[in-house]
Amino acid sequence: MLDALDLKIVKMLQKDARTSFVDIAKELKVSPGIVQARYNKMKKSGVIKGSTLILNNSVVGTMFAASIGVKAIESDLEEVNNYINGLKIENARIQSWITFGRYNISTAIFSKNLLEVHKIKQLIKQHPSVLQVAISIGNAERAFSDEAAVTAEFEALDLEKIFKV
Repeated sequence: MLDALDLKIVKMLQKDARTSFVDIAKELKVSPGIVQARYNKMKKSGVIKGSTLILNNSVVGTMFAASIGVKAIESDLEEVNNYINGLKIENARIQSWITFGRYNISTAIFSKNLLEVHKIKQLIKQHPSVLQVAISIGNAERAFSDEAAVTAEFEALDLEKIFKV
């Protein structure tokens, strides 16, 4: 269970996951060793799963973002998801995960050109357990440019109320 100090540490890391334990300790008036121990405890227990790197797509050269919904045979979801995540297309980044709803696999693609996105869609459709594929394509920079709004949503969460601390 998280206590008030754990929640303060989490809140600071949500604002900037690169904040050093020393800076967190100064802010919270505890030792860096305490912050590190609390962080390690939360990581080991699964409360903290990792941190995220947000790329500037225009600098990296990614011009298109595509979202692909895949409907696959239920019993083969893991196999199809692993297949998609294993696709290697030059100049494209692919991330797929199992979900629920109209499509049971969601895939995000970042690519320099539409031809690569089309190739990926075709490769997904070729898998024998894939029943249906739907795609939505947009400009990569616009699709993920509102990180300030996402950050504000995280900051607005009242973690103390959620965890009743």
